[in-house]
Amino acid sequence: AYALEVGPGEELVKIPDITAPGTWDTIASTPGTDYFAGDFVGSDYGKLYVLDTTSNELHTLDTNTGDDTTVGPSIPLSGHFWTGATGTSSGTLFAASTNVGVSHLYQINTTTGLATTVGEITNAPCIIDIAINATGEMYGFDVCIHVLVQIDPITGAGTVIGSIGFDADYPQGMDFEDRSGTLYLAAYNATAKSGELRIADTATGNSVLV
Repeated sequence: AYALEVGPGEELVKIPDITAPGTWDTIASTPGTDYFAGDFVGSDYGKLYVLDTTSNELHTLDTNTGDDTTVGPSIPLSGHFWTGATGTSSGTLFAASTNVGVSHLYQINTTTGLATTVGEITNAPCIIDIAINATGEMYGFDVCIHVLVQIDPITGAGTVIGSIGFDADYPQGMDFEDRSGTLYLAAYNATAKSGELRIADTATGNSVLV
């Protein structure tokens, strides 16, 4: 797996063994960035698309060298900030934003960075990340009400599945492992005061610690 450390430092890392998520190799430092959203698009795992929530720009990171390329401005709705992104196998990049009251879904042009609003993610005031599986089903993680939400990628409509099962706070990440259909959460547990890797059940919303 690949991940972005956003605090206290900023770096792109590779986790060689997902069963031991606390051990990783640093690919490159990314100082001064706020890459709170990112994912691969299509089958190109050498290029990670990331959204900077401070500069409102789309960038790409080379997963071998860490080289950072600016694609272009990617601007969410007024008062919103980027929180999540997910790429499809067919080449579409979706993103999510929130103003800690309302969340929205977008499509991002990977050539220019242009953000096009899909719609409000209903029933989810604080979506912190999104993920789409190999069959096109999209899910989101709401960090304010601590639930897993299924999202219609055409309209943005959200349906609450259930409690995520832990006290989530601060930035979180999520992604599917396409072959198995497993939904992993890169989580911060406020009760345990620790970063955790978890697996979420898409039928119930509940997650368990890896």
